[in-house]
Amino acid sequence: WSEQRGVMFSPRELRFAVAGRRGLALHGDGLNRGWGPRRLAQRVVSHGATSWLYRLIHPDLGLPMADVAAPLLGGPAATGERRRRHTAEQRRWAEVELERQSAVDLLVMGHTHEPALLRRADGREYVNPGAWAEGLRYAVATAEGTTLHAWAPDQPSGTTSAADLPRARRCLAARPCRPACARAWRRASPGTRSRR
Repeated sequence: WSEQRGVMFSPRELRFAVAGRRGLALHGDGLNRGWGPRRLAQRVVSHGATSWLYRLIHPDLGLPMADVAAPLLGGPAATGERRRRHTAEQRRWAEVELERQSAVDLLVMGHTHEPALLRRADGREYVNPGAWAEGLRYAVATAEGTTLHAWAPDQPSGTTSAADLPRARRCLAARPCRPACARAWRRASPGTRSRR
């Protein structure tokens, strides 16, 4: 990824700089969960040897395997009240983490798939951009702050603000395989679906 697209990757945490701000990116799963069968399974799946072996599997088999394993590793899909509870837990955890890590200006997390933005009085921020696969959502971090967006291929600018997320979500749900999305995916990711 880093050579082909300039995308940084780290299995646990990623420290980075953007617009003069010090950032920390975490997935957000397993926060304060202790040890148990799921936690152990997550450690096995995220081990380097497991990742190496998974690369040997063709995507036509590997992706369905990942779909089957996902509920076993993370529990049932969070919807409704459960998702809101997880989002609130993650936000509280992020507030504590920002207090604890004074060297972090921007804490980026995912996992809940719910967009969230917390701007502290000192200018430091926690952001969860949401999920690209659920509403084409992303965040933009600049020196002035972070904003939430959703990609809208039919808008002249190609983006829309967080206020338009419900429209983007309805659009994606109504037409998940829109030609504009498929064309953009092919342009943005040539060769990424080939076997590695």
